[in-house]
Amino acid sequence: MNYSEKDIENELMEGDVLYDLGYTPLYNQVKTEFGVIDILALNNKTNNLTVIELKKEKVDESAVGQILRYMVTVKDLLNHKKETGEELWQNIAGVEGLLIGEDCSPGVEQILREIRSIDFLYHHAQLKLEPEPLYPHRNKSSVERDIEWIETNTDIIACIWHYFDRIANKEITKEQGSGE
Repeated sequence: MNYSEKDIENELMEGDVLYDLGYTPLYNQVKTEFGVIDILALNNKTNNLTVIELKKEKVDESAVGQILRYMVTVKDLLNHKKETGEELWQNIAGVEGLLIGEDCSPGVEQILREIRSIDFLYHHAQLKLEPEPLYPHRNKSSVERDIEWIETNTDIIACIWHYFDRIANKEITKEQGSGE
């Protein structure tokens, strides 16, 4: 069966999938000067407004630029509303992004390792979302992440890069990583 982006959007707005993932959908098809935001939701855990960009197929680097433009627009609006003292907006913590697609390019994976305010979820043809984000390790302890990662990645070069990535993200110090 063929699905369009609109079908996926309708399923997310009308179904329980976003609620199950901790989001409350607020609006869809929000027009901005840069285009149309597919879905604007509230992250119930972080109290952030979440800009959701849907792609029927693979998410590429242009989608990251697209969602960043939307996020800046929403953040500017949020800051303006807070400055005017509108009470409704005072409890909103910030803005984040969520890309949803069938897959994502290696370039998107690299970009999202650095831009922590954007996450990625896989969708499947059955209009279901995989509840595990691209970087599920963000919610696990350091030891759980390392054990899981080592069990699935035995390439020594990848292990070295993982070590430096953890130091760069200040998850461990050089001394902890060397066993001192």
